[in-house]
Amino acid sequence: MGRSEDRQHGSVFSYNEAVAEEDAVSLTMPVRPESYNWEYGFHPRFEMHLPEGHLKEELVRRFSN
Repeated sequence: MGRSEDRQHGSVFSYNEAVAEEDAVSLTMPVRPESYNWEYGFHPRFEMHLPEGHLKEELVRRFSN
């Protein structure tokens, strides 16, 4: 998971080539060689695991730039 180079507010998720099909992170995101690009923020599959409140603010402060 990382930031999109084309869009600074987007994110990109890519599977490692050694990941087996049964280890997909979601049924809607099967293992494939192409990256999953999300235009703004994190893909909802990952965003739901972000903390809220002070901890989220601290993470945003540390990793935004």
